Amino acid sequence: RWLAFIAIALVGLAVRLPQLGVRPMHTDEAVNAYVVGQLLAGEPFTYDPQDRHGPALAALALPMARIQGAKSFSDLTESELRLTSVVAGTIMILLFGAGVEMFGLVPSLLAALLYAVAPLPVYYDRYFIHEPLFCLATLGLILSGWYACKTHSIGRAMLAGACAAFMFACKETAILHLFALAMAALV
Repeated sequence: RWLAFIAIALVGLAVRLPQLGVRPMHTDEAVNAYVVGQLLAGEPFTYDPQDRHGPALAALALPMARIQGAKSFSDLTESELRLTSVVAGTIMILLFGAGVEMFGLVPSLLAALLYAVAPLPVYYDRYFIHEPLFCLATLGLILSGWYACKTHSIGRAMLAGACAAFMFACKETAILHLFALAMAALV
């Protein structure tokens, strides 16, 4: 099954990668880029609940930018920064493969294929924003939480906790998603 999900992920990657730097940055992307530029300059991350989200996007984009040779804010390019979201979207496609036991093979393959080529996920996975990481963390929480309940595995429970924490590190609205997931679990 993993060969099928890897193939679908490669299709998704091929759809997301071309011409990442062609369009100008959206305001949210520019703010996120500025944060990465501050981190490149050695400044600490300062959480601002009125104007910004959590540190997850910048924390993952920083090493990726450094690997690509960025040393300062002026070295950053749209393509380098957007690559973080592209990678998150591609991993999301692979994560559907981990959901086969929960959802079934055919539904998981269809979900992966739709996520790989549908306009909205492709569009948002090509933006330097928190949402692709947030979606990845949410699906990770659902899958690891389900596995933890099914197998009574401490490791899976710890992974579920890490996914929940990562959701909060992406966006403070994670509390709404956790509430919705708790209600779904009760039902």
